Formats: sequence, structure tokens, C-alpha cells
Amino acid sequence: MLFIVFVSLIFKLMPHCFRALALSFFLILVFQNSKAQGLALGLYETKLSDDEMDHVQQSLALQVEFYNLLFGDTIRENIKAKVFGKRSEFNKYAKENTNVKDVRNMGGYYSPSMKEVVIFKYEKSKFFKSTYSHETSHAIYNMKCDRSELWVNEGLAEFFGSLIFENGQVQSEVTSKIIGDIYSTVRSADKLESFLSSKKKKEHKVMSSRNYNLSWALVNFLYFNNLEAFSSIIKGMCSDSDSMKAIEQGYPGGFKSFHKDIKAYYKSLRYSK
Repeated sequence: MLFIVFVSLIFKLMPHCFRALALSFFLILVFQNSKAQGLALGLYETKLSDDEMDHVQQSLALQVEFYNLLFGDTIRENIKAKVFGKRSEFNKYAKENTNVKDVRNMGGYYSPSMKEVVIFKYEKSKFFKSTYSHETSHAIYNMKCDRSELWVNEGLAEFFGSLIFENGQVQSEVTSKIIGDIYSTVRSADKLESFLSSKKKKEHKVMSSRNYNLSWALVNFLYFNNLEAFSSIIKGMCSDSDSMKAIEQGYPGGFKSFHKDIKAYYKSLRYSK
């Protein structure tokens, strides 16, 4: 079973004026308007389909609108992104510019030091869209907030990485198994508090798939149920509060109400037909 979550945030679509451009070894595409960040996209021995180009523009517009809503329109710097079509070139670049020892299975990353998104895209890749949206979220969030708990950073990236743009609508599809796993954790106040109280880890490899799913679940719940509280919680963490303190201060009724509400939300999804 798939649970389809529709995103209702209003956003402006960027113009489609770059589709007809011939793609060379390196091409810069800049999508921007007067009120938002743009994207400087370099394509290295690869190309994007019309559908992928649409996704790049629409995902960027949606994310910029969302992050500006939370933090204010404070960034003018373009987001830099490089997309490699050859695995060997991607691996070489990643080894030279990250601390990751084994990059062979890496599909993409965001580098805070280089301030760029880097993606490997093989022909007819099914993962380019989600990888692009995921890493772009890291890039914008890093511009807006230079610190935070890992679950927020990764949860937002997972949330935007799961979005699909089709027929003028935006939706996210989540399997019933994932919803079941999420509910098994959020139903317990102790388990949820333990997850939120865990210290920020330096290595992303410590994040299990279950923790990525739970991070997505927290963001998804806050986005759809109380965006104002979500903004307060994120701003609290960006101002040096830990997760529990930020939720206690930013969510109406504190953690007790937060747990009650998120438990009810995922229980309704878990047992819906």
C-alpha cells in the first residue's frame, strides 16, 4: 500500500527557457528570480531530460519558497551543483573534495566547505531527481542555519527528496511498511525522546535507514500539522537549543502534546485503509 501525501505549499514555477540549449562538457544554467536563490548547474558528460529539467526547476522553487517562509528571504547566493555522467570522474572528484574513504557507492553529496551539490547520474537513472532534491535541501538549509540536530537536516532532505511533481501536483509516496515502522517508535514517548535526545553524529553512516525514515516522519508531521511550531522549533535549534528543549519551547503544550499529536497522526495512517 502507498500512502500519498499531497503538498499544498504554493510556489512559483521557473520559466522553461533553458530546454533547447545544447549541452556541452560544462554548462551553467541559472534559474532565479529577484527574490530568491538561483541554481548554477554544471553538467559533465551527461544531460538532463525535459522531465528532469522540470523537476530541477520545480523542486528548487518549492524549497526556496519553504525555507524563506521559515527563515526569511535572507540569501542571494546561487546554489552550485555539479552532475557527473561518468562514475570514474565522480569518484575522482569526490575523493579529492570529501573525507569519505570509499565513494564507490555514493550517489551524491553536499559539501559545506565547497558549498556545492555533487551528483553522479548514470544513464536513465531513477534516483537523480530524489538525490538532487535531497542534496539541494542540505545546501539551502546550510545557508540558512549553520547548526542543527541531524534529524532535522536529514529529515528535511528526505522530505524534499521524496516529492514527485506530476500534472501540476506535488506528492510524496510512502509505503505502509515504513509507516508501520514509524508508528512503532512514535507510539512510545520514551523511544521518541531517546531518538530526539541522541547527540548529533559527525558521520552520516551512523544513520540507519530506520532513523532516516523517522527523521522524515518528524518533518512530515510538523510540516502538515503545525508549520508555525515547526518554524519555532527549527529556529530554536539553530540558536543552540537541543531538540527536546526546542520542542518543549516551540510546540504548543511542549513535548507531551507533541508526542500525543504525532502518535495520533501516524496511528491514523497506520490503520487507514
